[in-house]
Formats: sequence, C-alpha cells, structure tokens
Amino acid sequence: MLAVLAAALLTFLGWGLFGLLIGLAEGVTGKSQAWKGMLGGLIGAATLLVVNWLLVRWTYHHPSVERLVEGTPTVLIEDGALDQRHLARELVTVDELRSAAHHQGLLSLEDVERAVLESDGTLTFVPRPDATRVRRHAEILGRLDALQADIAALRSSPPAAAGIPAAGRESPPEP
Repeated sequence: MLAVLAAALLTFLGWGLFGLLIGLAEGVTGKSQAWKGMLGGLIGAATLLVVNWLLVRWTYHHPSVERLVEGTPTVLIEDGALDQRHLARELVTVDELRSAAHHQGLLSLEDVERAVLESDGTLTFVPRPDATRVRRHAEILGRLDALQADIAALRSSPPAAAGIPAAGRESPPEP
C-alpha cells in the first residue's frame, strides 16, 4: 500500500525515483529548492528514518537480501598463502595487509594462517600457532640466557663500593 502511494506521489509530482532521492537529500541538508524551510527538512529526515527502518526489518527476514546489501567476508590469506585475485578485487595492497597485521601484533605476513576482510571493512587475522609461538619462545629463552650470564658475572666480581655486600657474603658489622 505504501509503495502504491509513493508511486502515485512520484507520478503526480513528475519526479522519478532519482528525483525523489535527490529531493530527500536536499531536504535533509536544508538546501532544497523544492521543499523550503524546516518542514521540508523534517519530512526528508523522517522519510529516511522510515526507509532505514523498513530496510533493516526486510534484511533481517531475508538473508539473501542482507548478503546483497551488507556483502560477504572475503578471504585474503588462506593457509598462509596470499590470494592475489581477492586482494585485487577488494583493492587491498600487500603493504596495507602487512600494516594491519602489525597493528594486531603479528611480526610479518608469514605468521598469518588466515586473513579475512569482513563485510564491515575490518581485517581479521588468525596467526599460525607454530610460527609466532616458536619465535617468541626462542626470544624469551635468549633473554633468560642473557640475564643468567649477567647474574653470574655479578656474583663473580668483587663488590663495587664499600658497604655493599657481594652476593652470598655476610655484610660487615656496623661500628
């Protein structure tokens, strides 16, 4: 019923769908020549809100329409391999992908098992469990070895200043 009323109004005013959309946009921004004043802006804003409300309800009940409107996620990296075809289709460069991976704490794209460009535009990275853990484990072991060497050097050297006991020695009595 609402669609028939809208079609009749468009026919009566001599506007097409494109003209109606332009009129609504101009009405909301207040630059309308067809709809002057605050009433035109309110009508335009109310119309946009109603159309949005209807579209949300319609896409909720029709998943195929939702996929059409919202889009679907795109896999950019699968099993550690870049999908050049999907990167080109989504206009994502390797540098942009690398930068996004760094922002999520990954050291390089070699550490990525899977990367997905979600329908809302965010990038989701799934790290390779072995590459990241092995690298971090080796780094932590290297730091522990360095600390152990520093502690051993401190224990074997004589005290640097009077009054500071060496490790494992008793401090001199106070006079």
